[in-house]
Order: sequence, then structure tokens, then C-alpha cells
Amino acid sequence: MGHKSFQNPEKYLPLVQNSTINGNGQGATRKCKVQLGDQSFTVNETLRAVDDSNKSLIISLDKAPSPMQGLEFQYKISPSDNKSDLEISTEIADSPEMEQMMRGYYQ
Repeated sequence: MGHKSFQNPEKYLPLVQNSTINGNGQGATRKCKVQLGDQSFTVNETLRAVDDSNKSLIISLDKAPSPMQGLEFQYKISPSDNKSDLEISTEIADSPEMEQMMRGYYQ
């Protein structure tokens, strides 16, 4: 995944069943059909920022189940020997509901 890629999240997030994109670059929107355990839902996202020099992008979750709606995630790619590292960060409220949701999202 290049740092500008907003396409095909189903390739690196198995819980995403499929996705569609409207637009290109900063301001583009994406709709993802998600299967998380026995829950199926749609997440609408916006590509808020692309930083070429830092190889990073920020994606906001505009429509998602609580407690995820309104979150922003920063994705940053860093070189590491003969590979690349992907760092994902966000700021979230500390709650059991959020912890359970995030564990399911990234495991």
C-alpha cells in the first residue's frame, strides 16, 4: 500500500468485505462494507490529508457504528531495512466498548 492509497482496504483489512471510492486524493470518500464477528455494517470515510514528505495520510470515519464514528486515523509508512513499516494511530476515549471494537478491527 503506497502512502497515497485509499483503494482496496479489503487487501489489508480482512474485515472489509468490499469498498467503493468517490474522487481522488485529498477529499476523496470511501464506503466500506464491514463484517466484524456477527455484525455487518457500512463505514463512510474521507481522506482528510495526504503528506508526501512524511508518507502519511489521515482518514476520518464520517459514518460508523458507535464508538467509532468521528474518529480520525493517521497512517504513516517508514522505511525499515529492505521493507516498510506501517504505523497506525488515533486518539480514542478509554472505554470497554471502544477497546472491544478496536481489538476486533485490527486483529
